Amino acid sequence: MLPRCLLLLLLALIIGVSVNAFHPLGVRWSRDRAGAELPQSTDLLESPLHYDPAKAEMPEGVSVDDARIWMKRERVVLIDVRAEAAYNAAHIPGAVSLPMPEEFHDALPALLRRYGKQTPLLLYCDSDACPRAMDVALALINERRYSNVRFLTGGFSAWEEAGSIPLMPETRP
Repeated sequence: MLPRCLLLLLLALIIGVSVNAFHPLGVRWSRDRAGAELPQSTDLLESPLHYDPAKAEMPEGVSVDDARIWMKRERVVLIDVRAEAAYNAAHIPGAVSLPMPEEFHDALPALLRRYGKQTPLLLYCDSDACPRAMDVALALINERRYSNVRFLTGGFSAWEEAGSIPLMPETRP
């Protein structure tokens, strides 16, 4: 009886690890992100956040569809790192504004106090052409040791193109 139980347990473990390895929202098992490129500039984050890019762990990019799945599974905090004017014009429902670079260093300490290091954080900017979400995600993971930080690939533009309705300022939380 015991050998069968151990065999069943081993089989379940192998299946679980395999599914996790190929699922886009799976748990990261390694700090090594071979082949991933780091942004060339982190000027916006020079102070107080800094880290060694050669040793940096890369944040994961998440598509709009995967972000919606993740948001259904967990209580994800959306962080909008666009300029305050862009956030005020329209943003993803429930997003918190962390304006770049205007009030970033003033707003960051309050954000860090409010959300623990295990809190699922999804950062977004305007589009893939805007590196701010990735820069902030890199800094949160590597400097502040946040463990569940991702960025929205395609940013706010991808969210809008996917047919999601942005929250307008008059109905802002």
